[in-house]
Amino acid sequence: MTDNKLNQEIKKEKERFFRILQNQGVKAARSELIENINRENFDNFYRGEPQNARSTNPLYKVIEELIEDYQQALSDKEEMFKQFVLHHKEFKQWLADKEK
Repeated sequence: MTDNKLNQEIKKEKERFFRILQNQGVKAARSELIENINRENFDNFYRGEPQNARSTNPLYKVIEELIEDYQQALSDKEEMFKQFVLHHKEFKQWLADKEK
């Protein structure tokens, strides 16, 4: 597979997985990724090739990274909201004092 074709496939799959992440969540995206890896490993088994798609296919490495980044962003968003809720009163008081 040429680099250009691989890059196009990676871009297409990243977009597809991003839609899954947005619409169905991290768990669904991980399940889809595992299904794809298992399918490729199954095909490799029948061809007598090593069953290591997760580590040898660059597409899966990129998708795993996308899922991890998305999950981290969700965690950061939740933490920011918790901090906002915890410190909302103090912030409003600080703002009121600042306006005086």
